[in-house]
Amino acid sequence: AAPAATPEARSLTNAELLQLQDQARSLGVDSNVRAAFEAPGATRESISTAILEAAAARQAANTGGLPAGGAARVTVDESDTQRSGIRSAILHGLRTGNGARAEAPAEATPYLRHSLSELAAVSLGERSMPRSAGERIELFERAFHTSSDFPILLSGALNQRLEDNYRAASPIYRSIAQQMTFVDFRAHEILRPGDFPTLKPVSETGEIKFGTFGEKKEAVTVGAYAIQFGLSRQLMVNDHLGAIDRVLGNQGQMVGLFEEFTFFAMKAAAAGLGPVLLEDGKTVFHADHGNKAASGTVIDEAALSAGRAAIRKQKNLSGVQMGLPPAILLVSPDKETEADKAVGARPNGEFNPFEGKLRVVVGGQLTGNAWELYTDQSFGSNWTWGLLDGFTAPRLRVENKFGQQGVGVSLEHDFGCGAQDYRFGY
Repeated sequence: AAPAATPEARSLTNAELLQLQDQARSLGVDSNVRAAFEAPGATRESISTAILEAAAARQAANTGGLPAGGAARVTVDESDTQRSGIRSAILHGLRTGNGARAEAPAEATPYLRHSLSELAAVSLGERSMPRSAGERIELFERAFHTSSDFPILLSGALNQRLEDNYRAASPIYRSIAQQMTFVDFRAHEILRPGDFPTLKPVSETGEIKFGTFGEKKEAVTVGAYAIQFGLSRQLMVNDHLGAIDRVLGNQGQMVGLFEEFTFFAMKAAAAGLGPVLLEDGKTVFHADHGNKAASGTVIDEAALSAGRAAIRKQKNLSGVQMGLPPAILLVSPDKETEADKAVGARPNGEFNPFEGKLRVVVGGQLTGNAWELYTDQSFGSNWTWGLLDGFTAPRLRVENKFGQQGVGVSLEHDFGCGAQDYRFGY
């Protein structure tokens, strides 16, 4: 039965008393707060407070006295910590296997003195470490043929190290090409809404004239590329992470070099004048574009002046002259010395108008005497390159189980490049 209200509490309406009684009953504390209802001078506030305090005490008793806010706790599984530590230890071993110095993350500390085979043993839950080549071979066979996490942890570390080496490659083409992202393998239309309409005078009536964005489309496609190679059985059994890192270092440089010659092969289309643009059906470098010299010249002050003037006179899609300065002088190895002399300091303090204004970039894939000027990429570029969305580097995947020939690994890379304009080079 619900507690009865005292005469002093009858200042509360019947509806309020019923509401408080229902609240106490729903929280299961109706018998615990009878005294609050019967207390002399009881009010709505005093009864509500008693109900809430009784409900809190009942909950604390049922949950073992957990403090408020402590009912939900996030815990880290020990196996997750171990997997993360093994992966970090492999990566640290790759980074330092050839004498380089690098700070190890805290999670890798328990495993830093472990060899590759010992890390495989830990991932398998072994109580003892391998002591002979035969034991290491048997251990790797089990690590790669069972449901062990070791192949995944090894792949993760190898991929991170490959990305390190890939980023360090720094191909020359990125000096003159803007990066984009390909969302899939279809041809991507490149719009250039950056040609913002020029300002126009406001009429006396306050009318603001409507402007349009310049817009042109060029299409570029990303391509899928791959190769398979092996980490030999001897390499893994020898437990030499430095040797494995040298293999990965070569792969990172190889991918950078692959991008380099893929880009310059695209750029060399149409006898070195670049691909045909959809905008007007002409090659990137064309006399009608005002970005190609009538005849070949040496790299001297007069020739550079002509190129600088040509770039500054280029007009955007709205017909407005952009006035952009060149910043890069791209040459082949045959012209490097000539280019350095043309933009460097002159003897006896003679003034050089191009000193400090042009950066010489030497393209190893270029041949002959041709040379090119380009604006800084922040203004725009004639060229673009990119990777498939979600990837920032090539990636490795362990393909085959450990066997007589070691482990087969696939290296995959999705890369695309193409022409997008003609106004930013000469």
